[in-house]
Amino acid sequence: MRRGSIILTVLIALAAFAVGATYRLYSLVTADVGEIKKTINFDERHGTVNVLVLGVDEVEAVHRSDTIILARIDIDRKTASIMSIPRDTRVSIKGRKQPQKLNHAYAFGGIELLRDTVINLTGVPVNYYLVLNYASFPKIVDAIGGVDIDVPRRMQYTDRAQNLHIDFAPGRRHMNGADGLKYVRFRHDSLGDIGRMKRQQEFAKAFLDKVKSPAILPRIPELIELVLAEIKTDISVKTALQLAGQLKDMKLSNVRFFTMPGSTAYIDGLSYFVADLQRASQEMDPNSVLSADKDAKDRADPKDTDKPPAPKADAPAGGLPGDLSGIVSRFREPIAILNGTGTPGLGKQVTTLFERAGIAVAFTGNAKHADFRYCLVQYPEKGDPDLAKDLARLCGISEGLVRKANITYPAALVLGKNNSKDVMARIEALLAKRQ
Repeated sequence: MRRGSIILTVLIALAAFAVGATYRLYSLVTADVGEIKKTINFDERHGTVNVLVLGVDEVEAVHRSDTIILARIDIDRKTASIMSIPRDTRVSIKGRKQPQKLNHAYAFGGIELLRDTVINLTGVPVNYYLVLNYASFPKIVDAIGGVDIDVPRRMQYTDRAQNLHIDFAPGRRHMNGADGLKYVRFRHDSLGDIGRMKRQQEFAKAFLDKVKSPAILPRIPELIELVLAEIKTDISVKTALQLAGQLKDMKLSNVRFFTMPGSTAYIDGLSYFVADLQRASQEMDPNSVLSADKDAKDRADPKDTDKPPAPKADAPAGGLPGDLSGIVSRFREPIAILNGTGTPGLGKQVTTLFERAGIAVAFTGNAKHADFRYCLVQYPEKGDPDLAKDLARLCGISEGLVRKANITYPAALVLGKNNSKDVMARIEALLAKRQ
């Protein structure tokens, strides 16, 4: 396993923003937004401060950007979107004739080349950067006394060459710095690097919860001093304190973590992540945090609508409801579509159909192998089997093909060679009937 996978740089930055109301910080910062914008760099078009965050793996003179994050912070509305960008994202790098993987940019030209590459990929100007080496991660986690994490399933991996041993049993676990580093480095499950990024985001949320606790608040100045000693950044102390003071009241619910939309693909014999730039642009808008929160409240509050519940339609052949609304409403968390057929582009086609039906798909990629004969549905060890059965029922898949698996999404549809077209035809027919 490669070292690195550091996310705490953005955690510390956001912790400073979210809990900057310690007496020391608050007394240093009194300027309003207008005054702050006179001195800091920000995206004038969108009114955001955009920060590129890197977790760097530096071993034996080899420099790799193992974790790449683009944080967009709206200091007017006090919202933030934190997007993890897969290191294998296929990009054009200045000075290279052929497309490369994104993490190669740092090895070729350091932070400046990587910053230019991210700007070209996303179209988002990068105002500041932060770089943290993996060796600093345990120090920062230990400085707040560790965090509590719910381990969903057994995590086990051994690499004797690196003297690395990971073995976490399922359940609630208090993690110190060393354990936390292992947790965010682990990527040996069915979703590989995508699953690892999801765990990093979970760790980030737990870290922020801990930093906002009454026991930690008085120690924020000490923590910031430690972080400044461990990271490389072009953010000045004055700018950091200004942002911290302005965003002292930012709610954690207004900080959204997500992974860049896209899918995996084999191109010229190499595995890449191909970004869906249109969806990424929509997801990166920090104000979508507020929109999503409003939508959730609207769904939860029956007073916001005077429409009665839709009556259950008679089930057509195959036992599926004639109206998708009931079953679609069960999928409040996005699912995964895994292509197990070896047919290029099939996963993307199925994803498009599901999204038209109103079911969000967070990840589209390849299954562990490309010779699945029949479609099946997977759900995590501690997941909701009824949700998985609903997905199978929607797709016309037998309950005998609904199985537990080592996945991180609420449910995953694995496409098989013999009946993927049947699943697609089924969804298309239901969409046509609903129109």
